Amino acid sequence: MGIGTLPRVVLEALFGRGLLAVAKRRPNSVRAFELAERVLLPEHHRRQVEREEAERELLRLAARAQGLSTAGDLADDYRMPVREGRQRTAELVGAGELARLPR
Repeated sequence: MGIGTLPRVVLEALFGRGLLAVAKRRPNSVRAFELAERVLLPEHHRRQVEREEAERELLRLAARAQGLSTAGDLADDYRMPVREGRQRTAELVGAGELARLPR
């Protein structure tokens, strides 16, 4: 049985655990999965990133893609809980990596 024939819920669970990666997106936006070690560069195979730093990086990516947004909108890009998104966004604003608009 190839990776593409596994039930979607199993693929999503393996993706969530980091065992699979998205190799490409099909024209209908469906993700095509592959073993993570076949998609990621070897130096990233066992790389450990703290949760808070990973959340900050996701928010940076969302901010680049969205531009002007609320912390909740940025968090929603990666289905991050809004509470964590607001906290990490505040950290990025405090570090001068994101700007806050005056109220």
